[in-house]
Amino acid sequence: MAQRGSLPKLRTGIGVFVGLIFVWAGFAKLASPLAFAQVVGFLLPGLWDGSSFARGLALFIGTAEVALGSMILTGFGARPVLALALLAVAGFSIGLVVLALSPNAPACGCFGHFAASSGTMESLLGLARNAALAWMIIWLLVVTRNDSLSIVARAVVVPRTRGAFSLVELLVAIVIISILVTLAMPLLAGARNSARLSARVQMIRQLGAGLGLYCQSSREMFPYFATRGDPLGPITIRGVSLPPIYFRSQRWFWASVVVPDFVDAPRAAIEPPGRAVYLSQNNGYPEFIIASSYQITSTVFAASRYWSDDPESDWNLLEYYRPTMLNDVMFPSRKGLLIADLTGPGGHREQPAFPVGMADGSAFAPTEAAFDPARAVVRPHGSTGFPVEATRDGLAGWDF
Repeated sequence: MAQRGSLPKLRTGIGVFVGLIFVWAGFAKLASPLAFAQVVGFLLPGLWDGSSFARGLALFIGTAEVALGSMILTGFGARPVLALALLAVAGFSIGLVVLALSPNAPACGCFGHFAASSGTMESLLGLARNAALAWMIIWLLVVTRNDSLSIVARAVVVPRTRGAFSLVELLVAIVIISILVTLAMPLLAGARNSARLSARVQMIRQLGAGLGLYCQSSREMFPYFATRGDPLGPITIRGVSLPPIYFRSQRWFWASVVVPDFVDAPRAAIEPPGRAVYLSQNNGYPEFIIASSYQITSTVFAASRYWSDDPESDWNLLEYYRPTMLNDVMFPSRKGLLIADLTGPGGHREQPAFPVGMADGSAFAPTEAAFDPARAVVRPHGSTGFPVEATRDGLAGWDF
């Protein structure tokens, strides 16, 4: 008898909770229609082009979610409405999976906040929330009769019995679960960051191997696209003219001659999302021009003496602006040739580690604290003065 008496109260509590979640989530979407429209456009490519259709679809979804939550609270339609709610949760969950797996995806707004930055962790938490909602809806489908009596009204007409599972106890359980999820968030974030960092280290190792193959096929010469002896001269890759910034242009676009001929990797794996479209639409570059996130050291584009602080070596000599060879590397296990995300277009630096590919083919991910600023020098024409990128003594020097 105690179990039967607790059923209406438990059903009421879960029904009210599920209904309020739908209403709250719908109002959050309606409060930020443009932000949610961007999420819709990300999930359905081609819809988000500033058209009224994308915004209208976003408004429709938010309104439908509020209406669905209201019907759950009032019990209108009962089982058909709950079945529709279950389908809605399944659809939202598919979208969250896409957002969680996509780099630089917009925040899903799962907890009432939309943002332009990556919302991967929020998407994963949204999936956990949806799993709990789906379980609750399935339970309601099992215990709810197909009538139009309000979920709240059922709790009133059914007599109270002792020993029932109270709504307070249910809320306490939900709070405890929420606390556990909150405590697990740093662990989940740490695991995902570790996996991402490992993938990037593997990618830079693969690019380093491809660079070695390129050198073997080019008489041990590193890639070189500038005008020898002229740091202000034209820079050309396969007939395509690049900005005449001697070190920066070569450092960013070096992969254009290595991928895919020497590295079997998709372009999306070595280039930030959207960069290929930007280079094509804004610069008119053909698709074989790649601005890699994994940059080559500027020291391969000038003689070692150019990077020396020896007072007898004048680094302004034009003869120093020339190609270099793999044999010029004096300390292969200590000199970095590739570094990931040294600086982006806005000067952003990747944290907390910088995957580095060494001249001996190895790769690892040191933190910024592991770099010795004294091992770097500052030079003009696009060199940043950061270790690995601008090593003291060039290819004859070392970074670690």
